[in-house]
Order: sequence, then structure tokens, then C-alpha cells
Amino acid sequence: MIFVKFIEYLGDRVIKYSLFTYDFIIFLFLCLWNIALPSNYGKASRIFFLKQIYLSAIKNLFSFIFLAIFLGSILIVIAISFAINFNLIEEIGNLLVLLVINEFSPFFTTLFFMFVYSLLLEEKIKKSFLNSKFYIPKLMIGLFIVPLMALFFATIMLLSGYIVSSLYLNIDFITYENLIISSISFKNILILLSKASIFGFISVLIPTYSGHLKKNNNIDVSKLVIKNLIIILSMLILIELLFILIIY
Repeated sequence: MIFVKFIEYLGDRVIKYSLFTYDFIIFLFLCLWNIALPSNYGKASRIFFLKQIYLSAIKNLFSFIFLAIFLGSILIVIAISFAINFNLIEEIGNLLVLLVINEFSPFFTTLFFMFVYSLLLEEKIKKSFLNSKFYIPKLMIGLFIVPLMALFFATIMLLSGYIVSSLYLNIDFITYENLIISSISFKNILILLSKASIFGFISVLIPTYSGHLKKNNNIDVSKLVIKNLIIILSMLILIELLFILIIY
């Protein structure tokens, strides 16, 4: 009897998650199709898109810069100290580029973007989802603005890293500049932009889909935000692992 109940439970779960996955894929392609339609980019959509740029990137710009300076000051000094202690001085530039451009900037930019913007989209989307002018600009923000934010974030991290390195490790600007510039390649920039674009799109897509599913239900917003956060972080980790397997 217990075995039969277990099989029934397992079967229900498989069916449930299969239907959920199918619905999510259909929803994803619907969003991509609407993004590709030129008719969805009228004057009202362009104005709304500019407003979303302000809300997602400009409104909290000083907090964003402070986060980049704080992380750059700490993480870069740690990375340089690690390289010096383990006799990896010749690899300091490559290490910094790998950590700052390939890894830290896309991830921390997406986290910042999530907490100040995308996780709060669900309640608004419940009321306006059927209006493509409402959610397409938000998806576009994730696709195109987050990569630019990540590039800006990486630049600030590297600059703040120099300031702290010069104070505590006595590294002059010319040496630091040569280490960084000689180690940065087009591949690194491409990885940053690609990863940040996918991360940003996912961080908007999940709350949008959640708002689509829950548009007729009254559920505790805090629980939904936490649920969406867990789902987004899980997907970001999965995507990060795929990048590691493909690139490295």
C-alpha cells in the first residue's frame, strides 16, 4: 500500500512538473516572439522603456557605484594577495580579469538588479500582463541594460581595486594598468555581455511568468518573492555551470 501511494505521488509530481515545464517553454517562446515583433515598439512602448531604464539603472546609480567600489576594494586586494602568497604574480592580471569580468560583474550586477527592480515586477504584471507594452520593455531591460550595467560595474571594480592596491600593496598605476590591459581580451568582454544578458533576462522572466500564473490569486507577496529569488538563483547557478563547461 505504501509503495503504491509512493508511485502515485511520484507520478503526480512528474506530470505536474512536466506540464509546468511545457507551459514555461510556451511562455518563453511567446515572450521571444513578442520581443521580435516590430509592432510592439510604438511610441508608448519606447517612452515606457526609457522610464524602466531610469527605475532599474539610474534611480539607484549611487548605490550601484558604492557596491562596485566596495566589492572591488575587497575582492581585488584578496585576489592580488592570494596571487602573491602563492607565487602567482605572473598570473595576477589573468586572475583579476577572470574574477572581475567573467564572474563577479555579471553575477553581482544581476543580484543588484534583482533586488532593486525585477523581483518587484510580479504584482504589477498580475494586473497588466496581457498588455505587451508593459512586459516587453521590462524583458528588454534585462537583455540589454543589465549587460551595460555589468560592464560599468567591472570598470568601477577595477579602478577601485587599483586605489586600494596602491595603498596597501604599493602597486603603481602603470604596473596595474599593464597587468589589466594585457590580460583583457575580446573574449572576456563577450563572456561578460553574454552572461549578463542571459542573467538579466532570466531575472525578469521568472517574476513575469510568476505574475502570469498568479494573476487571479491572492498569495502572500513576500513568499512569492522568496520563491522567485530561489528559482532565479538556482537558474543562475545552472547557467554559470554551463558557461564553465563550455568556455573552460
